[in-house]
Amino acid sequence: LDHLERHYRPVTMEQVIAAWRGQQTLPEQAVLLSFDDGYRDHLEHVLPELERRGLQGSFFPCTGTLRDGLILDVNKIQFVLASVASTAELLPALGRALDKRRERHGLGTYEDIHRRVYHRLSRQGRFDDPDTLFFKRLLQRELPFAVRHDVIDELFARFVSTDQRAFAEMLYLSDAEVCLLHDAGMHIGCHG
Repeated sequence: LDHLERHYRPVTMEQVIAAWRGQQTLPEQAVLLSFDDGYRDHLEHVLPELERRGLQGSFFPCTGTLRDGLILDVNKIQFVLASVASTAELLPALGRALDKRRERHGLGTYEDIHRRVYHRLSRQGRFDDPDTLFFKRLLQRELPFAVRHDVIDELFARFVSTDQRAFAEMLYLSDAEVCLLHDAGMHIGCHG
């Protein structure tokens, strides 16, 4: 926030909407502070800092986390990865999980999948090693949704928690907490 305030002009969502409608002009170097997915961290750490600085944030919790107590697959993957010292420890479990679903979903063996896509999925990472890139990309986009969702759930239950609802309550904002953000003058939207 120090950097953003030094180099940009934070604006509110109301200013952005008014500018979009042609009712006002945004300042040079305008920046909208937005926070996605509705993490509890936003209430505990972000809100106090925004209030201290007199800034508005725009918060976009996911409907599935609010309405259904779900954990986003991307977060499940992150927590599974965080549960081990090296992604290489996860690859055998990933292989077994995929092989269990092979016939039902018309997949090749894990060995075939690994051989066919590992090189393509594991390159060009700025922060992650090749195994981590392969793991993330395979489970985020390469496999059919139903397969990757089931595999992610299995790995999450094995390596992180079998109680997804309790984990979601710890990780994400509740409806009442979203109302606290709104009552503090923050903009609230949502995304799927």
